Parts: sequence; structure tokens; C-alpha cells
Amino acid sequence: MNNISVAVVGGDLRFVRLCKILCDKGFDTWVFGITHPDIPKGAHIATSLEDLKVCQYVVGPIPFTRDGKNLFTPLGNTSISIEMFIENVSHAYLCLSVIKEDMKKLFEKYNLHYIDLMEMDEVAILNAMDTKMHMALHHIP
Repeated sequence: MNNISVAVVGGDLRFVRLCKILCDKGFDTWVFGITHPDIPKGAHIATSLEDLKVCQYVVGPIPFTRDGKNLFTPLGNTSISIEMFIENVSHAYLCLSVIKEDMKKLFEKYNLHYIDLMEMDEVAILNAMDTKMHMALHHIP
């Protein structure tokens, strides 16, 4: 078992797959804001954001937010406010995506350590390819 703990918060099916990869690699994996039958048995299902205080890293959804108030959680059955998210994960390194300038300023105000994965070319290109493949497969007559 790896000594690194990673929380996956919100997101779509890609994040369910990410949970499986993390568990398979031996990471102490926590999940919040995703309800899906394919979440691996080895993942801890958090009942609140407070449970994630044990995690050194937090991976957030793509995009991080759509409405500027809540995290993007299409597979979740609960709303996660950005305010509550910040309060409970301020100790962790945040791996987020598609962060708008107002969010970056908010993170900096609270001295949060984060990276916008979509600013990394290798991630942005792979995400674009996945999105285009998904669109093509679902629009084939």
C-alpha cells in the first residue's frame, strides 16, 4: 500500500476510471461527490468533505465549476459548494481543471496550493482527444 492519500471529488466517468487506477497503483484513495457502481471496492467513500482532511492531494472535476458556486458533480447526489470545499481541503495540494481567474484569486487569497491541469499541454491535448472521441461515438448514425 502506498503512503500517499488522494481524494477524487466530483467529476464524470473519467474520474471513476481515475479512482480505479489510483486503487490499482496502491494509493490510499478517497471519493466524494461521485456515486457510481464502478467505484473500486478499495476506495474509501467519504461521507463528508471533512473526511478528506486525511488526504495529501485532492483531484477536482473537469471543469472545476460550471456555475461559479458549486463543484461540477454530474455523478453525485449532493451539491458541493466551493466555500465548503476550500474550508475542508486547504491542507492538501489541489489538482484542479479549467480554473477561471476569479477562482484563482480566491485560492490565492486562502493560500491554497493548486495546479490547473488544463494549463498543461499534455493533459489538455489528451482531454480534447477524449472529448472528441466521445462526441464522435455518440453522433454516429
